[in-house]
Amino acid sequence: MDKAHSVPPSQPAPPAIDQAEAERAGRMLDRLADMAMERAEAMHVASLAAIKAGDTAAAKDLELSLDRAGRCVRRALALKLRLARERQEMADKAAAQARDRAEEKAERRRQVARAVDRSIA
Repeated sequence: MDKAHSVPPSQPAPPAIDQAEAERAGRMLDRLADMAMERAEAMHVASLAAIKAGDTAAAKDLELSLDRAGRCVRRALALKLRLARERQEMADKAAAQARDRAEEKAERRRQVARAVDRSIA
């Protein structure tokens, strides 16, 4: 009673990321970080003015806005760094696979050459 061996289906490859699209996303993240940084700087100036004026309620609100803008900057920068690291890992993996394929091809050629040499001898 032979049972058919089931082969698990291979995972579909993730869609290839277009280089232009990746660059566009990077520019958008840069722009978002720049806007958040400008907002944070404005909130900082306004917060200092509110503190000097003794308006603690306004200072508190402005500090909260500053914290949120700072969080946006940190997230945008962290995402950009993560995406760059992932792109580098994918490039390294592709290069390693290409080296492996080239080595396998060279090994097959050596095997064929040895077989031909033996058959001639």
